[in-house]
Amino acid sequence: MGKYNPWSLYSPRLIGAFKKEFPDVQTVLHIGDSKEVIRKLLEESAHVGAVGISPNNKRIEGIKFFSDELVVITPPEHPLAKLDEVAIDVLAKEPLVWRETGSGTRTVVEKYLSQGGLNVDKLNIALELGSTGAIIAAVEAGAGISIVSRWAINNELALNKIATLKIKDIPMDRDLYLVYPRRKNKSPLVEAFLNFTLQRRNT
Repeated sequence: MGKYNPWSLYSPRLIGAFKKEFPDVQTVLHIGDSKEVIRKLLEESAHVGAVGISPNNKRIEGIKFFSDELVVITPPEHPLAKLDEVAIDVLAKEPLVWRETGSGTRTVVEKYLSQGGLNVDKLNIALELGSTGAIIAAVEAGAGISIVSRWAINNELALNKIATLKIKDIPMDRDLYLVYPRRKNKSPLVEAFLNFTLQRRNT
């Protein structure tokens, strides 16, 4: 079973729980951006994926699974770390550690910033990386600041490795969608995984 998920910290826990209940099912976790997820599903080299944007493909369907908040993260010693929120024009001038082109997270973040009146083509992107974990590590190391899922930084917050703040007047919520090939009848494996995942969401 192939499963793609931009939340690399969340997926292993979910798959581990699924494996306990269905020990005979072989599970393999791959990490990729949203475009890669859809491509793998269309190629049928993955059964289920998770993306941060609703799929825009007639051959793919999905269900909303998880809601999260996107927050600005900085090193604890950064001047912005003392604030609760930052103005969007101040954010735009900071060196940014950003997700790569094609990432669902990047698409959602830049959409919010554009709606706030910012020209995203003028962002000061100092570094582009391929995973949320790599971005968090780069921010910890002082490479810049970023915007990531609040859920993904629980450990770093607990250890005081990073600080968080919001963008003034721009609520930044995002949804996670489980996606799979559109068929008249879902495979028993996909049906079992979806039902298991939704049950855990509602508990």
